[in-house]
Amino acid sequence: MMANNPMDYLKQLEQLGEQIRQMFGNQDLMKNMMPNMPDFLNTAQPMWNTPHAPGFNSNKWQFPHVDLYETANDLVAVLEVPGLQSASDVSISVDVQKLYIKGSINRSYANIPRNQLHLSELHQGVFEREISLPLPVLRDEVRAEYRNGLLNIMMRKDLRGPEQSRGNTVSIDF
Repeated sequence: MMANNPMDYLKQLEQLGEQIRQMFGNQDLMKNMMPNMPDFLNTAQPMWNTPHAPGFNSNKWQFPHVDLYETANDLVAVLEVPGLQSASDVSISVDVQKLYIKGSINRSYANIPRNQLHLSELHQGVFEREISLPLPVLRDEVRAEYRNGLLNIMMRKDLRGPEQSRGNTVSIDF
């Protein structure tokens, strides 16, 4: 059934592409199996979410979603990571101007048979994200806490200038 509004039609096509990606997982596999598939079904971003579109957000499809803001003394990252069970599910490391997060989310109902799973939008499995920081931070003065599905990372601003050493691992108050 075709939608009356062309944007609705594009959204339906993007949803079809997302279902195909979920079924096959690997986009390269999909391209090999269906080489004539339109590019918009192979991309992680919907067609209407382009740099020219109103409200464009290039990070829309990255996980975890992040807010990054600055206070007088700290650079604060708030990451949306629902479903973590313990501090061992995620690791954080901070370089002078990079924040690295990786981990894994396992859902208790992950083994539900496909014919009984009607909708699955929550992230599960492995994730990894690298975030460029807008200013240098003191990598030895980073605190993290996880509450109510949000991972808050407070990084002390380095007012002396950037160091050139590799990052450190951050412990998380869970």
